[in-house]
Amino acid sequence: MIRISCPKIERHNDRVLMISNITDEYQNINEDIYYTTTDEYGEYLCHEVADAFVVGVLLPAARYEQDIIVEGAVSDRLYYNINNSVLYTLSFVWRKKRVRLYAKEVVNSQFNGDAVGCGCSLGIDSFAAMLLHLNNVELPKYNITHLTYFNVGAMGYANLEKAKASYNKDIELVKKFATKVNLPIVQLESNFSILYKEFDFDQSGDIRNFSAVLALQKLFGKYLYGSSYPIQDFKFEISQTGYYETLLAPLLSTNSCEIVIANPDLTRIEKTKIILDNKMAQQTLYVCWKELLANKFPNSEIARIKDKFLNCSRCDKCLRTLLAIDVMGCLEKFKDIFDIEYYKTVKDKYVAKVIYANKHNAFYKDLSNLIKEYNHPISFRSRIYLVMYRLKVYGIAQRLKSLLKK
Repeated sequence: MIRISCPKIERHNDRVLMISNITDEYQNINEDIYYTTTDEYGEYLCHEVADAFVVGVLLPAARYEQDIIVEGAVSDRLYYNINNSVLYTLSFVWRKKRVRLYAKEVVNSQFNGDAVGCGCSLGIDSFAAMLLHLNNVELPKYNITHLTYFNVGAMGYANLEKAKASYNKDIELVKKFATKVNLPIVQLESNFSILYKEFDFDQSGDIRNFSAVLALQKLFGKYLYGSSYPIQDFKFEISQTGYYETLLAPLLSTNSCEIVIANPDLTRIEKTKIILDNKMAQQTLYVCWKELLANKFPNSEIARIKDKFLNCSRCDKCLRTLLAIDVMGCLEKFKDIFDIEYYKTVKDKYVAKVIYANKHNAFYKDLSNLIKEYNHPISFRSRIYLVMYRLKVYGIAQRLKSLLKK
Protein backbone atom coordinates (compact mmCIF):
# COMPACT_ATOMS: atom_id res chain seq x y z
CA MET A 1 0.00 0.00 0.00
CA ILE A 2 1.07 3.58 -0.72
CA ARG A 3 -0.27 6.23 1.64
CA ILE A 4 -0.22 9.97 0.80
CA SER A 5 -0.78 12.59 3.50
CA CYS A 6 -2.50 15.95 2.96
CA PRO A 7 -0.06 18.28 1.17
CA LYS A 8 1.18 21.32 3.06
CA ILE A 9 3.15 24.43 2.14
CA GLU A 10 6.43 25.48 3.75
CA ARG A 11 8.74 28.40 2.99
CA HIS A 12 12.52 28.11 3.30
CA ASN A 13 14.33 31.37 2.51
CA ASP A 14 13.57 32.12 -1.17
CA ARG A 15 12.07 28.69 -1.89
CA VAL A 16 8.51 27.46 -1.43
CA LEU A 17 7.87 23.75 -0.88
CA MET A 18 4.74 21.63 -1.22
CA ILE A 19 5.24 18.56 0.96
CA SER A 20 3.44 15.28 1.53
CA ASN A 21 4.56 12.39 3.67
CA ILE A 22 4.46 9.26 1.51
CA THR A 23 4.67 5.70 2.79
CA ASP A 24 5.48 2.94 0.32
CA GLU A 25 5.15 -0.40 2.10
CA TYR A 26 6.68 -2.51 -0.67
CA GLN A 27 9.85 -0.41 -0.91
CA ASN A 28 9.91 0.22 2.84
CA ILE A 29 9.95 3.99 2.32
CA ASN A 30 8.53 6.65 4.62
CA GLU A 31 9.66 10.07 3.39
CA ASP A 32 8.55 13.66 3.03
CA ILE A 33 8.26 14.07 -0.72
CA TYR A 34 8.33 17.64 -2.01
CA TYR A 35 8.01 19.91 -4.99
CA THR A 36 9.86 23.17 -4.65
CA THR A 37 9.92 26.32 -6.74
CA THR A 38 11.08 29.91 -6.46
CA ASP A 39 9.20 32.41 -4.30
CA GLU A 40 7.79 34.02 -7.45
CA TYR A 41 5.77 30.91 -8.30
CA GLY A 42 5.22 29.52 -4.80
CA GLU A 43 1.63 30.78 -4.71
CA TYR A 44 0.78 28.45 -7.61
CA LEU A 45 1.74 25.22 -5.82
CA CYS A 46 -1.52 23.30 -5.62
CA HIS A 47 -1.73 21.96 -2.06
CA GLU A 48 -5.54 21.91 -1.94
CA VAL A 49 -5.55 18.58 -3.77
CA ALA A 50 -2.99 15.77 -3.78
CA ASP A 51 -3.15 15.37 -7.58
CA ALA A 52 0.57 15.84 -8.21
CA PHE A 53 1.57 13.30 -5.56
CA VAL A 54 -1.02 10.77 -6.75
CA VAL A 55 0.28 10.92 -10.33
CA GLY A 56 3.84 10.69 -9.01
CA VAL A 57 3.23 7.33 -7.31
CA LEU A 58 1.28 5.64 -10.12
CA LEU A 59 4.17 3.56 -11.45
CA PRO A 60 5.39 2.24 -8.07
CA ALA A 61 1.76 1.45 -7.26
CA ALA A 62 1.20 -0.49 -10.48
CA ARG A 63 4.57 -2.25 -10.60
CA TYR A 64 4.51 -3.35 -6.96
CA GLU A 65 0.74 -4.06 -6.85
CA GLN A 66 -0.07 -1.46 -4.19
CA ASP A 67 -3.34 0.39 -3.69
CA ILE A 68 -3.01 4.16 -3.21
CA ILE A 69 -4.63 5.72 -0.12
CA VAL A 70 -4.92 9.53 -0.07
CA GLU A 71 -5.68 11.17 3.27
CA GLY A 72 -6.74 14.38 1.54
CA ALA A 73 -8.58 15.42 -1.62
CA VAL A 74 -8.16 14.41 -5.27
CA SER A 75 -9.68 16.15 -8.30
CA ASP A 76 -12.74 14.26 -9.54
CA ARG A 77 -11.75 13.99 -13.22
CA LEU A 78 -8.29 12.71 -12.31
CA TYR A 79 -9.70 10.28 -9.72
CA TYR A 80 -12.16 8.84 -12.23
CA ASN A 81 -9.62 8.41 -15.03
CA ILE A 82 -6.96 6.89 -12.79
CA ASN A 83 -9.33 4.27 -11.43
CA ASN A 84 -11.08 3.51 -14.71
CA SER A 85 -8.21 3.73 -17.18
CA VAL A 86 -4.72 4.65 -16.00
CA LEU A 87 -4.07 2.06 -13.30
CA TYR A 88 -5.61 -0.62 -15.50
CA THR A 89 -3.29 0.40 -18.36
CA LEU A 90 -0.14 0.52 -16.22
CA SER A 91 -0.97 -2.81 -14.59
CA PHE A 92 -1.53 -4.31 -18.03
CA VAL A 93 1.80 -2.97 -19.30
CA TRP A 94 3.70 -4.31 -16.28
CA ARG A 95 1.65 -7.55 -16.25
CA LYS A 96 0.58 -7.02 -12.67
CA LYS A 97 -2.62 -7.34 -10.68
CA ARG A 98 -4.85 -4.27 -10.99
CA VAL A 99 -4.80 -1.85 -8.06
CA ARG A 100 -6.99 1.11 -7.07
CA LEU A 101 -6.87 4.67 -5.82
CA TYR A 102 -8.85 5.63 -2.68
CA ALA A 103 -9.23 9.20 -1.43
CA LYS A 104 -10.75 10.74 1.68
CA GLU A 105 -12.41 13.35 -0.54
CA VAL A 106 -13.05 13.72 -4.27
CA VAL A 107 -13.63 17.33 -5.32
CA ASN A 108 -14.60 19.31 -8.40
CA SER A 109 -11.54 21.54 -8.38
CA GLN A 110 -11.28 24.65 -10.57
CA PHE A 111 -8.14 26.74 -10.14
CA ASN A 112 -8.55 28.97 -13.22
CA GLY A 113 -4.90 29.07 -14.25
CA ASP A 114 -4.59 30.61 -17.70
CA ALA A 115 -0.87 30.23 -18.46
CA VAL A 116 0.36 27.99 -21.28
CA GLY A 117 3.50 26.17 -20.24
CA CYS A 118 6.08 24.29 -22.28
CA GLY A 119 9.17 22.36 -21.24
CA CYS A 120 12.47 23.94 -22.25
CA SER A 121 15.09 21.19 -22.11
CA LEU A 122 16.45 22.59 -25.42
CA GLY A 123 16.40 19.13 -27.01
CA ILE A 124 14.88 18.32 -30.39
CA ASP A 125 11.39 17.60 -29.01
CA SER A 126 11.13 20.71 -26.86
CA PHE A 127 12.77 22.98 -29.46
CA ALA A 128 10.27 21.92 -32.12
CA ALA A 129 7.36 22.33 -29.71
CA MET A 130 8.55 25.81 -28.77
CA LEU A 131 9.13 26.99 -32.32
CA LEU A 132 5.68 25.79 -33.39
CA HIS A 133 3.89 27.36 -30.42
CA LEU A 134 5.64 30.67 -29.80
CA ASN A 135 3.48 32.64 -32.23
CA ASN A 136 0.54 30.45 -33.14
CA VAL A 137 -1.61 32.90 -35.07
CA GLU A 138 -4.24 30.30 -35.99
CA LEU A 139 -4.87 29.20 -32.40
CA PRO A 140 -3.54 31.89 -30.02
CA LYS A 141 -4.83 30.03 -26.94
CA TYR A 142 -1.99 27.55 -27.55
CA ASN A 143 0.69 30.24 -27.59
CA ILE A 144 3.34 29.62 -24.94
CA THR A 145 3.34 32.10 -22.05
CA HIS A 146 5.82 30.35 -19.73
CA LEU A 147 8.77 28.02 -20.22
CA THR A 148 9.62 25.41 -17.61
CA TYR A 149 12.63 23.45 -16.48
CA PHE A 150 12.00 20.59 -14.06
CA ASN A 151 14.47 18.59 -11.99
CA VAL A 152 12.58 15.33 -11.50
CA GLY A 153 15.20 12.77 -12.47
CA ALA A 154 16.38 13.55 -16.01
CA MET A 155 19.87 14.33 -14.67
CA GLY A 156 20.07 10.92 -13.03
CA TYR A 157 19.40 9.93 -9.46
CA ALA A 158 22.20 7.57 -8.49
CA ASN A 159 23.81 10.68 -7.00
CA LEU A 160 21.30 13.41 -6.15
CA GLU A 161 24.06 15.94 -5.40
CA LYS A 162 25.53 15.36 -8.87
CA ALA A 163 22.05 15.68 -10.38
CA LYS A 164 21.52 18.97 -8.55
CA ALA A 165 24.87 20.32 -9.78
CA SER A 166 23.99 19.34 -13.37
CA TYR A 167 20.59 20.99 -13.05
CA ASN A 168 22.11 24.22 -11.70
CA LYS A 169 24.55 24.30 -14.61
CA ASP A 170 21.91 23.68 -17.25
CA ILE A 171 19.36 26.11 -15.85
CA GLU A 172 21.69 29.00 -16.70
CA LEU A 173 21.60 27.96 -20.36
CA VAL A 174 17.81 27.68 -20.23
CA LYS A 175 17.51 31.13 -18.62
CA LYS A 176 19.57 32.68 -21.42
CA PHE A 177 17.30 31.10 -24.02
CA ALA A 178 14.18 32.28 -22.17
CA THR A 179 15.57 35.82 -22.20
CA LYS A 180 16.06 35.64 -25.98
CA VAL A 181 12.42 34.70 -26.56
CA ASN A 182 11.23 37.10 -23.83
CA LEU A 183 9.40 34.48 -21.76
CA PRO A 184 9.58 33.73 -18.02
CA ILE A 185 11.12 30.47 -16.88
CA VAL A 186 9.44 28.42 -14.15
CA GLN A 187 11.75 26.15 -12.16
CA LEU A 188 10.50 23.16 -10.20
CA GLU A 189 12.42 20.46 -8.38
CA SER A 190 11.36 17.32 -6.55
CA ASN A 191 12.88 14.44 -4.59
CA PHE A 192 10.43 11.93 -6.11
CA SER A 193 13.42 9.89 -7.27
CA ILE A 194 13.41 8.31 -3.81
CA LEU A 195 10.41 6.27 -4.96
CA TYR A 196 11.95 5.36 -8.33
CA LYS A 197 15.14 3.53 -7.42
CA GLU A 198 14.33 0.56 -9.68
CA PHE A 199 13.05 2.60 -12.64
CA ASP A 200 15.00 4.05 -15.55
CA PHE A 201 14.03 7.61 -16.44
CA ASP A 202 12.70 6.40 -19.81
CA GLN A 203 10.28 4.15 -17.93
CA SER A 204 9.02 6.93 -15.70
CA GLY A 205 9.91 10.33 -17.16
CA ASP A 206 6.46 11.14 -18.53
CA ILE A 207 4.74 10.31 -15.25
CA ARG A 208 7.25 12.37 -13.25
CA ASN A 209 6.91 15.37 -15.55
CA PHE A 210 3.10 15.18 -15.61
CA SER A 211 3.10 15.14 -11.81
CA ALA A 212 5.31 18.25 -11.79
CA VAL A 213 2.87 20.02 -14.12
CA LEU A 214 -0.05 19.23 -11.80
CA ALA A 215 1.93 20.62 -8.87
CA LEU A 216 1.50 23.99 -10.62
CA GLN A 217 -2.03 23.62 -11.97
CA LYS A 218 -3.01 26.91 -10.34
CA LEU A 219 -0.73 28.50 -12.95
CA PHE A 220 -1.14 26.31 -16.03
CA GLY A 221 -4.44 26.03 -17.84
CA LYS A 222 -2.60 24.22 -20.62
CA TYR A 223 0.76 22.52 -20.73
CA LEU A 224 2.49 21.57 -23.99
CA TYR A 225 4.60 18.45 -23.60
CA GLY A 226 6.96 17.70 -26.49
CA SER A 227 6.09 14.29 -27.91
CA SER A 228 8.60 11.47 -27.47
CA TYR A 229 7.40 9.37 -30.42
CA PRO A 230 4.95 9.90 -33.28
CA ILE A 231 1.50 8.36 -32.93
CA GLN A 232 2.35 5.81 -35.59
CA ASP A 233 4.80 4.20 -33.14
CA PHE A 234 2.14 3.80 -30.41
CA LYS A 235 2.55 0.62 -28.39
CA PHE A 236 2.56 -0.58 -24.81
CA GLU A 237 6.14 -1.04 -23.62
CA ILE A 238 7.61 -1.39 -20.14
CA SER A 239 10.78 0.31 -21.39
CA GLN A 240 9.13 3.67 -22.15
CA THR A 241 5.82 5.34 -21.34
CA GLY A 242 6.67 7.69 -24.23
CA TYR A 243 5.23 5.15 -26.67
CA TYR A 244 1.76 5.59 -25.18
CA GLU A 245 1.93 9.10 -23.71
CA THR A 246 -0.80 10.29 -26.11
CA LEU A 247 -3.14 8.03 -24.14
CA LEU A 248 -1.84 9.02 -20.71
CA ALA A 249 -1.75 12.82 -21.08
CA PRO A 250 -5.50 13.50 -21.43
CA LEU A 251 -6.27 10.89 -18.76
CA LEU A 252 -3.90 12.64 -16.33
CA SER A 253 -5.27 16.11 -17.03
CA THR A 254 -7.69 17.82 -14.65
CA ASN A 255 -10.56 20.27 -15.03
CA SER A 256 -8.02 23.00 -14.29
CA CYS A 257 -5.00 21.85 -16.30
CA GLU A 258 -4.94 20.19 -19.72
CA ILE A 259 -1.74 18.33 -20.57
CA VAL A 260 -1.29 18.39 -24.34
CA ILE A 261 1.19 16.21 -26.23
CA ALA A 262 2.71 18.65 -28.72
CA ASN A 263 3.29 17.50 -32.31
CA PRO A 264 2.73 13.74 -32.02
CA ASP A 265 2.22 13.82 -35.79
CA LEU A 266 5.95 14.47 -36.31
CA THR A 267 8.87 12.05 -36.21
CA ARG A 268 12.16 13.08 -34.61
CA ILE A 269 13.59 13.60 -38.10
CA GLU A 270 10.72 15.90 -39.08
CA LYS A 271 11.25 17.90 -35.91
CA THR A 272 14.95 18.14 -36.69
CA LYS A 273 14.12 19.57 -40.13
CA ILE A 274 12.06 22.30 -38.42
CA ILE A 275 14.98 23.56 -36.33
CA LEU A 276 17.84 23.24 -38.87
CA ASP A 277 17.84 26.87 -40.00
CA ASN A 278 16.96 28.40 -36.64
CA LYS A 279 19.85 30.50 -35.29
CA MET A 280 18.90 29.88 -31.66
CA ALA A 281 18.90 26.13 -32.24
CA GLN A 282 22.30 26.32 -33.92
CA GLN A 283 23.72 27.94 -30.77
CA THR A 284 21.74 26.30 -27.95
CA LEU A 285 20.41 22.90 -29.08
CA TYR A 286 21.16 20.59 -26.16
CA VAL A 287 20.48 16.91 -26.76
CA CYS A 288 23.31 15.37 -24.75
CA TRP A 289 22.94 12.41 -22.38
CA LYS A 290 26.35 12.93 -20.78
CA GLU A 291 25.09 14.24 -17.43
CA LEU A 292 22.62 11.38 -17.04
CA LEU A 293 25.18 8.74 -18.05
CA ALA A 294 27.93 10.26 -15.89
CA ASN A 295 25.59 10.22 -12.89
CA LYS A 296 24.69 6.58 -13.47
CA PHE A 297 28.22 5.46 -14.44
CA PRO A 298 30.65 7.85 -12.69
CA ASN A 299 33.74 5.86 -13.71
CA SER A 300 32.83 5.55 -17.38
CA GLU A 301 34.77 7.09 -20.24
CA ILE A 302 31.93 9.48 -21.05
CA ALA A 303 32.02 10.84 -17.48
CA ARG A 304 35.63 11.97 -18.06
CA ILE A 305 34.92 13.97 -21.21
CA LYS A 306 35.83 17.65 -20.82
CA ASP A 307 33.04 20.07 -21.59
CA LYS A 308 34.70 21.74 -24.56
CA PHE A 309 31.39 21.77 -26.46
CA LEU A 310 27.84 22.12 -25.23
CA ASN A 311 27.08 18.55 -26.37
CA CYS A 312 29.52 15.71 -25.69
CA SER A 313 29.13 14.40 -29.29
CA ARG A 314 29.80 10.85 -28.07
CA CYS A 315 26.58 9.58 -26.49
CA ASP A 316 24.00 7.94 -28.73
CA LYS A 317 21.62 10.89 -28.57
CA CYS A 318 24.34 13.26 -29.76
CA LEU A 319 25.45 10.89 -32.52
CA ARG A 320 21.98 10.27 -33.93
CA THR A 321 21.38 14.04 -33.98
CA LEU A 322 24.71 14.65 -35.70
CA LEU A 323 24.02 11.98 -38.30
CA ALA A 324 20.60 13.47 -39.07
CA ILE A 325 21.90 17.01 -39.58
CA ASP A 326 24.87 15.65 -41.53
CA VAL A 327 22.66 13.71 -43.95
CA MET A 328 20.56 16.85 -44.45
CA GLY A 329 23.69 18.89 -45.24
CA CYS A 330 23.70 21.17 -42.21
CA LEU A 331 26.59 19.83 -40.13
CA GLU A 332 28.67 23.02 -40.25
CA LYS A 333 25.78 25.10 -38.93
CA PHE A 334 26.10 23.31 -35.60
CA LYS A 335 29.93 23.32 -35.33
CA ASP A 336 29.89 25.64 -32.29
CA ILE A 337 27.96 23.20 -30.10
CA PHE A 338 29.14 19.77 -31.36
CA ASP A 339 32.60 18.29 -31.79
CA ILE A 340 32.32 17.82 -35.55
CA GLU A 341 35.88 16.52 -35.94
CA TYR A 342 35.30 13.73 -33.43
CA TYR A 343 32.00 12.83 -35.10
CA LYS A 344 33.76 12.40 -38.44
CA THR A 345 36.12 9.84 -36.89
CA VAL A 346 33.26 7.61 -35.70
CA LYS A 347 30.68 8.28 -38.40
CA ASP A 348 31.42 5.17 -40.48
CA LYS A 349 31.02 2.87 -37.50
CA TYR A 350 27.86 4.65 -36.33
CA VAL A 351 26.20 4.52 -39.76
CA ALA A 352 26.77 0.75 -39.77
CA LYS A 353 25.26 0.46 -36.30
CA VAL A 354 22.17 2.45 -37.32
CA ILE A 355 21.56 0.36 -40.44
CA TYR A 356 22.20 -2.90 -38.58
CA ALA A 357 19.81 -2.13 -35.70
CA ASN A 358 17.12 -0.16 -37.52
CA LYS A 359 14.50 -2.90 -37.16
CA HIS A 360 14.75 -2.76 -33.38
CA ASN A 361 15.07 0.98 -32.78
CA ALA A 362 12.55 3.57 -33.98
CA PHE A 363 15.13 6.36 -34.13
CA TYR A 364 17.56 4.21 -36.13
CA LYS A 365 14.75 3.26 -38.48
CA ASP A 366 14.02 6.95 -39.14
CA LEU A 367 17.73 7.60 -39.70
CA SER A 368 18.03 4.70 -42.13
CA ASN A 369 15.05 6.04 -44.07
CA LEU A 370 16.61 9.51 -44.06
CA ILE A 371 19.86 8.12 -45.53
CA LYS A 372 17.82 6.56 -48.33
CA GLU A 373 15.71 9.70 -48.85
CA TYR A 374 18.78 11.91 -49.31
CA ASN A 375 20.73 9.22 -51.15
CA HIS A 376 23.50 9.78 -48.62
CA PRO A 377 26.64 7.83 -49.55
CA ILE A 378 27.53 4.85 -47.36
CA SER A 379 31.31 4.54 -47.18
CA PHE A 380 33.26 1.36 -47.81
CA ARG A 381 34.34 1.36 -44.14
CA SER A 382 30.68 1.54 -43.05
CA ARG A 383 29.90 -1.46 -45.21
CA ILE A 384 32.78 -3.40 -43.63
CA TYR A 385 31.53 -2.51 -40.15
CA LEU A 386 28.02 -3.55 -41.18
CA VAL A 387 29.28 -7.00 -42.21
CA MET A 388 31.10 -7.26 -38.88
CA TYR A 389 27.93 -6.38 -36.99
CA ARG A 390 25.92 -8.94 -38.92
CA LEU A 391 28.49 -11.65 -38.30
CA LYS A 392 28.69 -10.63 -34.61
CA VAL A 393 32.42 -10.10 -35.12
CA TYR A 394 32.50 -6.48 -34.03
CA GLY A 395 30.96 -7.16 -30.63
CA ILE A 396 33.48 -9.94 -29.94
CA ALA A 397 36.38 -7.69 -30.98
CA GLN A 398 35.18 -4.93 -28.64
CA ARG A 399 34.91 -7.33 -25.70
CA LEU A 400 38.43 -8.64 -26.35
CA LYS A 401 39.73 -5.11 -26.53
CA SER A 402 38.07 -4.30 -23.24
CA LEU A 403 39.57 -7.39 -21.57
CA LEU A 404 43.06 -6.54 -22.86
CA LYS A 405 42.80 -3.06 -21.33
CA LYS A 406 42.22 -4.65 -17.95
